[in-house]
Amino acid sequence: MQTQNKEQVTSRPRTKKEGTFLEIALSPQHYTYARKMRGRSGYSFYDILVNKPLQRKDLHTFSQRLFILDAALELAPTWPAVGWLSLETDRSFVRYAWVAYPPALTLEESQKGIRKPETDYYLVTSWFNPSDNIAYSKQTSATPVQLQGLCRWGLTTQMRIEERLRLHYGLTPDGQEIASIPLQQQPLDRRLSN
Repeated sequence: MQTQNKEQVTSRPRTKKEGTFLEIALSPQHYTYARKMRGRSGYSFYDILVNKPLQRKDLHTFSQRLFILDAALELAPTWPAVGWLSLETDRSFVRYAWVAYPPALTLEESQKGIRKPETDYYLVTSWFNPSDNIAYSKQTSATPVQLQGLCRWGLTTQMRIEERLRLHYGLTPDGQEIASIPLQQQPLDRRLSN
């Protein structure tokens, strides 16, 4: 009898289907919810915090709530899927983020290795048009105050999103209450990946 060596494959979370609801445990007794949006990495996070997990029958009711955060995640999240409803054609396809560019450098500054701080901020609006099946994006000049609470354009991590949501709801990872810092008042994250 001949034995075959089975290669061990690291298990990666599968990409979630568009319209999937995800349950996020911010602490052992606090839950919030997200939704997989159009595009490979797009997720939106509902303005909801509950003390016990919602049931599948509640999905349609809370799917009408407002989103408080949109983000693009580097990897498919490990949050459990709790249900699915098709995406609506109205609010489901718009995503907001921000980006900053350093001011242009002269040739002399560039050769000397001079770096200037980020000063030019832009609101990035992305949307999906279901009639022509095309995603669009535009950038509009904005001030840092106007961009508070938005994620930096680009990819972020599941852990960073959970941290921002805990601050928004005033929670620690073990469920203790702390002073809330709403997303609109959280400082802009200057790290490239967030």
